[in-house]
Amino acid sequence: MANQDPQPEVYTTEHSYQVSAAGSAAAPIAAGTSRTVQIYTNQANNEEVRVYGLEAQVIRTVYDDSASTTTTYYSNVFGDNTYNINSFVDFDVTIGIGPNNVPSNAFSISKIATCCNTFAFPSPILILFQQPVSIVVSNNQTIPLAPALGGGQDADSDDVKVVLNFIAELAIQKVAFAEGGVGYPINPRGPIPGNRPL
Repeated sequence: MANQDPQPEVYTTEHSYQVSAAGSAAAPIAAGTSRTVQIYTNQANNEEVRVYGLEAQVIRTVYDDSASTTTTYYSNVFGDNTYNINSFVDFDVTIGIGPNNVPSNAFSISKIATCCNTFAFPSPILILFQQPVSIVVSNNQTIPLAPALGGGQDADSDDVKVVLNFIAELAIQKVAFAEGGVGYPINPRGPIPGNRPL
């Protein structure tokens, strides 16, 4: 529920592609693999959420047990985004609001994640009461294994994570009154609705 009107909100989703995990065999992740995360706005029945833009970042964390080292690559850090160039940031995002996708089609976050980090929608995305919100991220290219690290052994864990921050506001819905109804704008020079001339 809103503590002020309007109220700024940031909704964060994390979509993990674990190429390998400790104790399990590593394998590339095929193109077209999707990860879906639900957003819960926790809004009241008289409130609405408007999403104005998003921030995107791709983070790859590689842990090599043989050398006890962890290396983290960030898509927005110069030099890091060249790691596995073709597949590191090549992801599409689909935003589902209720039964529909808004925008209608999936869009790429590769430029957002490597350059400006923030993307503003031409018009806000409207979320009403009890509308389910699902964020689907899919990779356009195969995510390969991490290169050999340390003593030449494959990394014990290798996790690619897509982090999205949705910049929004939570506000109380504004109601348009019917003409002549209570709250309808009144012309001070005209008759007052509901009053009869004497």
